[in-house]
Amino acid sequence: MVAVAIKATANLIGFIAPSTWTVLDAVDAVGSLGLLFVGGYAIARGIAWAKRRLLWRVRRKLILSYVFVGLVPGLLIISFFLFAAFLLFFNVSTYLLQTRVRTLVDQTRFMAQSTALEAEHGDTTDVLRRRLEQRLGIAAESYPYTSLAIVPVQGLECPDAAGAAVTTPRPMTIGPWQHLDAPTGLPPWIRCEGFAGLLAYEAVGGTVVEDRLLMRAVAVPDTKSPEWAVIVDLPFSPVVEERLREETGIRLGEVSALPFQDTRVTNPRGRLLSVRPPAAEATTTFGEGWVAFLDVRHWETGAA
Repeated sequence: MVAVAIKATANLIGFIAPSTWTVLDAVDAVGSLGLLFVGGYAIARGIAWAKRRLLWRVRRKLILSYVFVGLVPGLLIISFFLFAAFLLFFNVSTYLLQTRVRTLVDQTRFMAQSTALEAEHGDTTDVLRRRLEQRLGIAAESYPYTSLAIVPVQGLECPDAAGAAVTTPRPMTIGPWQHLDAPTGLPPWIRCEGFAGLLAYEAVGGTVVEDRLLMRAVAVPDTKSPEWAVIVDLPFSPVVEERLREETGIRLGEVSALPFQDTRVTNPRGRLLSVRPPAAEATTTFGEGWVAFLDVRHWETGAA
């Protein structure tokens, strides 16, 4: 506004007194320089304003495009591979646990079969008991609470058996049998090939009630009309759990027995061998709550 006023004043005086144009030219040049300075300043401010107001929208769109086109897909890919790695890790852990349990079941089966062969020799009851106690003592060093029973069998016919008649030992129980009462007979669903698998029971100790597992195997002598059978129990004690952790790196948490398909069938009640450590000490936050499914049978009915 000052520059415009200077130029207007110089032009007005030059129109009134033309003889003064020499001096007025210098004054008019000062006004023109002022206008040029103002114009340059206005252009610079306009460019800065345009950058802030106009180019920021383009930059924001570019940033959003990068987020949705580059960053989000990258995070999704990383999350997918992490999720796949966790699934692979947990499934491998489940497989290791199931494989180790099957190995324990096979060891229990072998123990029952070898005991049945030992009982077929026709030794006296005292000699047989002493031999089986020695055998069970060796097994108990690795698997505490291992128990054994020889029970009578009635009404079982094995027409495909190739063995001859063997001496029938007297019924006996060897071992602590602290987890459950020793069986007194063989349920009708077990046939000539015997049985080896997992059983579940409710372990009661004072006010504590927990679901526990045990490996049980049945061996029947190879005769057409067996009159006795060997039953071996290997409870899933804390010692077995600790050996499992040392061999596979897996620490067991809580065991829950799902109901059978036949709701009238329930797990038997037994005794608590020992109290499992608290969950905060027995498990870690990584992988806590992961579930491995194991098949169990009901001893009296054979329900799965």
